Amino acid sequence: MKVAVSDVMKETVLEPRTYRFAPVTITGNIYAADRLNIPVSHAVFPLNDVPAWGNSIAERLDKFGLQVKDYGGSAGLKTIASPTGQSEHILVMLEGLPLNSPQWGGFDLGSLPEEFIGQAELFRGNGSSLYGSGAVGGTVNLSVHDRPNSYIRSKTGSFGERGTSGKISLPVIGGSVSVLGTSYKNLGDFRDNNDFTQNASALQIDLPSGNLWKMSYLGFRSDSDRGLAGAESWLTPFARKTNDELIQIVSLRGLSAWGQTNISVGKLESDEHYIDSNPDYPEESRHEVSSLRFRAVQKFFQRNGNQYTITTEGSEHRIESDNTGDQKDQQAAVGLLSIFKPTANTSISPSIRADWNSSQIEIIPTGSVALLHLFDGQVLKSLRVNFGTSYRFPTINELYWTDAWGMSIGNLDLLPEEGRSASGELTLEPLSSILSAELRAYHFFTENLIQWTVDENWVWSPQNIARSESFGASLQLNIQPKKLPIKASIRSEQNQSRILSTGTDQGKRLIYVPAVSHWFDLNLKMQRVEANLSYRYLGKRLYSYSSTEELMVYERWDASVSFMITEIGRVIPVLELGARNLLDKKNLQSVYGYPEPERALFGQLTLKFR
Repeated sequence: MKVAVSDVMKETVLEPRTYRFAPVTITGNIYAADRLNIPVSHAVFPLNDVPAWGNSIAERLDKFGLQVKDYGGSAGLKTIASPTGQSEHILVMLEGLPLNSPQWGGFDLGSLPEEFIGQAELFRGNGSSLYGSGAVGGTVNLSVHDRPNSYIRSKTGSFGERGTSGKISLPVIGGSVSVLGTSYKNLGDFRDNNDFTQNASALQIDLPSGNLWKMSYLGFRSDSDRGLAGAESWLTPFARKTNDELIQIVSLRGLSAWGQTNISVGKLESDEHYIDSNPDYPEESRHEVSSLRFRAVQKFFQRNGNQYTITTEGSEHRIESDNTGDQKDQQAAVGLLSIFKPTANTSISPSIRADWNSSQIEIIPTGSVALLHLFDGQVLKSLRVNFGTSYRFPTINELYWTDAWGMSIGNLDLLPEEGRSASGELTLEPLSSILSAELRAYHFFTENLIQWTVDENWVWSPQNIARSESFGASLQLNIQPKKLPIKASIRSEQNQSRILSTGTDQGKRLIYVPAVSHWFDLNLKMQRVEANLSYRYLGKRLYSYSSTEELMVYERWDASVSFMITEIGRVIPVLELGARNLLDKKNLQSVYGYPEPERALFGQLTLKFR
C-alpha cells in the first residue's frame, strides 16, 4: 500500500499497489527458511568480510565452534574437527552437494580459495537424515559469491606469501556471468619443504529461465603443488604432492504448481600425485577420483499448516589408486522432511532417510525430530530441541587399502559407523536487540568407530572397535550497541568425552576434542574503515590413544583493518592490513607435530569497479 498525505486537505489517501517478488529458492539448506525459522542449531559465517593471511577458506572458518585442524601453513592439510573426535564426521558440501572424498572420507579446506566462496552455513549435530553419510558431528554448506561485482587484488605477506586475483562480472539477459582467477604462492619457509603454489579459475553463470525459474552453472578448476614437510618426529624433506581438481555444478531452481524445486547435478574430479624421492625410502603413488552426483529437492506448498520436502540423491564414484586398485562405488538415497505446526509459534520437523551403498549392499535408515518454539516475550526468543541418528559408510581406503611395504591393509568386513545425538538451544535477548545470548547443550553417542590397529604381525588395518560419547554445553553472547559502529561475539564451550568400549583406551578423552574452548570476535565498521580482532583458545587435547601426553593450549589473536580510499572515477581502492598470531605465540599446534607459523603479517590492495 502507498500512503500519501495532502498538505492542503490534511487527508490520508490509500493507493493500492501490486508488487512481484522473486521466488524463494532452495540452496544447501533443505529447510529453505530464514535462520530464525530453522529448527536446528545454525550459524552463518561470511567468509569474505575479514581478510586473513593465507589463501583458503580454512583460515576464515576457525571461529565460533568450528575448530580447524591445520597441518601447518598453506601447504598443510586443513580439516574440521568434530565433537565426536573424527574429522570424517563433518560433512562439507558446496551448494548442497557433498565434497567429502569417497576415498579417505574428509575434505581439504585448504584447496578452495576464499575468493570463490561467499559464506558458510554450519548445522550442528546429526544431519544424516537430511544430508547422508558423514553428517555425524555436523554439516557445513558452502555457498559461492552471488554479488555481480568486479575487482583486481594483489596480496603480499610473511613467509614468502604472494598472490593476485581478479573477477569480472557482466550482466547477461537478466542474469550475470562472472569469471574469477587467482594465482597464489607461499614459501612457508618457517619449515623446510613447506612451500605451496596454486593457480585456480572459476566460471559462474546465473540466467533466468522464464519468470519463476533460474539456471546456474559453477565451474572451478585448481592446480596446486606443495611440499610435505612431515611431522616433527618424522620429517619428509623430499616428499611432494600435486593436485589437479575440477568441480562443475549445474542447478535448476524455481517455482512450479507443486512448490519449490531444486535440481542439481555435479561432477567432481581429483588427480593427486604423491612422490617421495628420499633415496632410502623412495615412494610414489597416484590417486584419481571421479564423482558424479545428482540431487533433487521438492518442497511442496504448505497445506493446512503442514509442509513436506522430498529429496532424492544418487552418486557414482570411480577411484583409480595405486593403493586401493580400481574401485567403483554407487550410492542412492531418498528422504522425507515434514514440518507440522500445532500452534502458530511451534513447529515439529521429523525427517527420515534411507541410504544405499553398493560397496556393502546395505540400506542404512536414519531419522531425526527437531522442535522449534518461538516465544512472544521480550527476553526469551526461541527454543530448539533436536535428536536423531546418523552414520558414516567406510571409505574406499578403509575397505581396500594396501601399501607398497605390506605394513597396512584394508578391511572388507567393516560396518558403517553409527551415531545418536540430542541437543537443545535457547535464544534470549535480555537487552532487546543490543544483547542476545545462545545457550546450547548437546550429547553424542557413536559406535562401530573405525580405528587403524596393529595385529601380532605388525600389520595395520581398520577395525570397528570403539564406542564413545561426547557431551557439553556452550554459551554465546552477541553484543551490538545501537549508537556505536561495533559488534562483538563471545563464545565459550565446555566438553566431556570418553571412549566407552573395553580395552586399553577405555575412559580416555576423544582425540582433538578440548575440554574447554573460547572464541572472541570484535568488528568495527564505519563508512570507510573496517577492523576486526579475533581470539581463539583451545584447551589441552589428547592427540593419540597410544599416548597420555596432550597438546599444549592453543591460543591465538588475529587482527585486520581495511581502509576504503577515495574513489578514482569508477574505481574504489581498498587497502587491507593484518596479522595472524598477533602476539607471536611459539610452537603453535592444532595438530601434533605440525607447527603453525609464528606471527605472520600481510597486506593486500583491492581495486573494486563500480
